[in-house]
Amino acid sequence: MPANTIRQRLRTSAKLGWAALLVLVAAGCSDSDSLTFDLPPQPMSGFQSISMSLHHSCGIRLNDGAYCWGRNETGELGDGTNTNRTRPNRVTGGTDIIRTANGTRHTCGLAASGEARCWGINGFGQLGDGSTMNRNVPTPVDSDVTFVSIAANGGASCGLAFDGVVWCWGRNFRGQLGDGTQQDSAIPVKVDTGVRFIAIDASAGGAFTCGLSRGGEAYCWGRNVQGQLGDGTTADQSRPVKVRGGLSFIALGVGDQHACGLRSNGRVHCWGRNQEGQLGDGTNGQRLTPKQVETQAPFIAVDGGAEHTCALADEGTVYCWGAGRTGQLGTGDIVAHTTPVRIATGEKFVRLSVGIAAGCGIRADGVALCWGENFFGELGDGATGSHRLFPAPVDSP
Repeated sequence: MPANTIRQRLRTSAKLGWAALLVLVAAGCSDSDSLTFDLPPQPMSGFQSISMSLHHSCGIRLNDGAYCWGRNETGELGDGTNTNRTRPNRVTGGTDIIRTANGTRHTCGLAASGEARCWGINGFGQLGDGSTMNRNVPTPVDSDVTFVSIAANGGASCGLAFDGVVWCWGRNFRGQLGDGTQQDSAIPVKVDTGVRFIAIDASAGGAFTCGLSRGGEAYCWGRNVQGQLGDGTTADQSRPVKVRGGLSFIALGVGDQHACGLRSNGRVHCWGRNQEGQLGDGTNGQRLTPKQVETQAPFIAVDGGAEHTCALADEGTVYCWGAGRTGQLGTGDIVAHTTPVRIATGEKFVRLSVGIAAGCGIRADGVALCWGENFFGELGDGATGSHRLFPAPVDSP
């Protein structure tokens, strides 16, 4: 795809969010065995997207901005308090936020203008405002960069700029800022690579980030003890390294210590930690390079948690695999699975998000249903302390 076309579509993706970005990537990276599918349109009301963490979740509602719920002891819900919430609660000043990304105890939001704002715990500078002070309302990141996407992991955050450059801030003890050092930074630093990206992803519990190049190649940087960088080693990397295997992807789904890539033929390939079967290849063996998930279902989205992974099939069904002890597979039991299993509901979804030990799907009507761990109300259904083995609706604000 010509660079000028990519730049134009990146402008559009900043306004339309995840769906437009995935369409952009799919258009630029095709395989000879490509599957023809259309990403479902955004819901015409209600929730447009959800991002999940260890114990809090956030969602964007059409024409209504950002809402968060769950644990709030360090201000990660962004409502000006430190009060836990079991139902969606409006983020202060968040009506223009079009996308959220959840770290372990912090959140970042992307405004329609391309400004990044973060809130919550800030001990490593993960809010990017030049300080290490916690914030319980959205605070602008100290940068004049226009971002089109954001991501957050355990103690760091990253933003994808309009020009394809990635900037990161926060904790860097494993090289997760990608700037070639291991020095924390409370303001954004440029990821040290000549590669231009069109997508980035990270997980709340992890210490690494992955990006998708304009050619569909996956690159990762940061912690690598389980092979989650996919470069065939277990050595940490403070600069992006290419995922081995020669595969091109249209989307990425990053877990705590594993990652997955979605190909244009609807197949998913995963790498990294696999102790609970989160790679979906029928084994519990660690993989240092991508291995195809064992399934016949063509997927259109994938996302990873701590020890499980879920993917959205082209006909709207969600499949999950890996650990199941808190009901995070949505199968109605707490059994682990090393290959994909369909969640126990007849609901069809158009969007998917996975947290540390939970998952959520959004229907075409904008109703969100979540399942799995629910210690602090992170499933948003008004309850705490009881895990959900089946998808349950998130309460409307």
